Amino acid sequence: MTLGLIGGLGVPAGIHYYESIVRASPDKSAVLLAEADFETARDFVVAGDTEALSQYLAGMLTSLSREGATIGAVAAVTPHVCLEQLRSASPIPIIDLPSALNAALAERGLRRVSLFGTSFVIETDLFGCLDVEVVKPTPEEIRDIDAIYTRLARGGEGTMSDRERLSDIARRLLEKEHVDAIVLAGTDFVALYDAQPPDFPTIDASRVHIDAIIKRMAQG
Repeated sequence: MTLGLIGGLGVPAGIHYYESIVRASPDKSAVLLAEADFETARDFVVAGDTEALSQYLAGMLTSLSREGATIGAVAAVTPHVCLEQLRSASPIPIIDLPSALNAALAERGLRRVSLFGTSFVIETDLFGCLDVEVVKPTPEEIRDIDAIYTRLARGGEGTMSDRERLSDIARRLLEKEHVDAIVLAGTDFVALYDAQPPDFPTIDASRVHIDAIIKRMAQG
């Protein structure tokens, strides 16, 4: 089984996905990586043009399938807004992040969470895909989370002030809103938390997605 992985939608995430999956695979040639353009995908999302986004990504999956990919995955959260359209247009099955995340939340028995990621992901409760109660941060907190995340996705490194601001927001949600955990619903949080994990309870959406991909590849 060969994975066709779409990266480039956030610089740190694509590298993190590729390295994690390749390390877990006995066949190092079983992962094919295509680089999407961050700004192109973001423009489609901002415009609400999910059809154009799905066609853009499907074109990349088609190219990967011609090179030998038998399954596909997108190393980003926000582009999953066009998941159903992408499934219809893709020539290969897709291992998607929302399904992997729901499975992880159910396995951990979590029922009430908040999301950290782009404002679009937060405000739509991850496109309404989650099977749990989602508590939104305040509008000001959403703006701050989105600004921090966008810098990370564009290839910037996280700062201590970024970590402190996210921790402050998380503590308020945990203590005042009584959420069970914060879902890191942005794959580029790896740039901020890879070396030192967050100091609050989290579910890392990218990690559970990577684990689901590795499991599927191992099944053959």
